[in-house]
Amino acid sequence: MSCSPGWIRYLVASALVLPTQISAQDSSLPFVYATYFECDPARESRVDALTRDAFAPLFDQRLAAKQIMAWGWLAHNLGGNWRRVSYVVAPSRTAVLEAQSGLAKDFRARQSKALTEFNQICPTHDDYLWQAVATSQPAGQTAQARPPAAYSIYYECSNARESRADTLVMQAFAPIWTRYVKAGGLKSWTWQQHIVGGKYRRLLVLDGASHEGILASTDSVLAAVAKERPAEGREFSEICPSHQDYLWDIQVAKP
Repeated sequence: MSCSPGWIRYLVASALVLPTQISAQDSSLPFVYATYFECDPARESRVDALTRDAFAPLFDQRLAAKQIMAWGWLAHNLGGNWRRVSYVVAPSRTAVLEAQSGLAKDFRARQSKALTEFNQICPTHDDYLWQAVATSQPAGQTAQARPPAAYSIYYECSNARESRADTLVMQAFAPIWTRYVKAGGLKSWTWQQHIVGGKYRRLLVLDGASHEGILASTDSVLAAVAKERPAEGREFSEICPSHQDYLWDIQVAKP
């Protein structure tokens, strides 16, 4: 998918955080508009500079005006073809789409040169609109005060059984994840559902102080699931049999 001129497609991100054991039907949880970029690895530092110097002030203006709840910028550490992620968070689908459209206009009008250079370095991207289903953080603190590292798992699932996957997460897995948050191995976890976008239907985001710490906690969580909830673990794997892992460096995460 090639980038359109302007940042209208270029908002938002992967890995965010939101309130524990909340119903998948709870429409009060925030929405995240995420854009996943494929970039020239040799010029990624320039993209980071453009984001910091040209685009960040425009994001910050929307944040100060309370048009968005948070925004962020993530850098690839390990995983697939996506190299950078931009995200914005808003309390409703309408609000997040209006923020995206407004930012696109701002970028074109006020940072057209920087935007052209950005598009040359990152010529393709994928857009996703997510909404949290459950999380270890209050909804009002979504994507705020994030630590340096994130681990995102993007799942392909059976559309007809997605709600069952959400139930398994909230009933069987959320207590185990939360246990590791309380123990300090993880900073937070969030389970998100696909609203609009590509093939990935669910997203698990784990934040922590380091990638090594997150992965160590993940190993322990998997062992706990296998011991404590093996039937639920097998059922979940049947519903969501394929996934893609990414480790992200959180470069910007502003409330």
